[in-house]
Amino acid sequence: MMISHERLRVGGQKGFSLVELMVALVIGLLVVFGATQVFVAAKVSYNRTAELSVRQESLRFFVDILSLDVRSSAVNGVSVSADNATLSLEYDSRTDDPYCGAGNDLVSVNYSYSSGAVSLSYQCDSASYGPDPLVSGIEDVSFEQFVSIQDADLKTGYVKVAMSFPTLPGETSSDSTFTFRVANREAVAR
Repeated sequence: MMISHERLRVGGQKGFSLVELMVALVIGLLVVFGATQVFVAAKVSYNRTAELSVRQESLRFFVDILSLDVRSSAVNGVSVSADNATLSLEYDSRTDDPYCGAGNDLVSVNYSYSSGAVSLSYQCDSASYGPDPLVSGIEDVSFEQFVSIQDADLKTGYVKVAMSFPTLPGETSSDSTFTFRVANREAVAR
């Protein structure tokens, strides 16, 4: 039995050809690939923003706490260790003390850097507390004491702090290092 070509054409085409299916698959793959690229770029951007937020929060917290302590320390009560990893602050009298509570006088506060974290220890009258981790995820912290321009005999007027965080992709080491200075109020006001 022989089937004529005319008879097949009368019924019409019933589906897609192989070429049409291949073109549709390629277009679909390109759309999925493009959407995946947008998702990956958004995820990388989100992760970087989250890391920068944590860095900013750590830095702001550290600057606020340290600034209050340095500003209210005694005139000659600021000292830095030889390796610049520890800042020691002594107090004659301190009001608004967040450490010791009512009835106790704050004697000293020490900030020290070790193993990626800054730790805080303090002494109230005769009791010592700490060290307790204050800020972590840090690559390096160094403290430096420098002289007031007006009074070369005054060695405790200012504290310079350099804090380095681990570098993020696409960032140089200078982009991840932050430096700030804090003045001792009593020493500067002399």
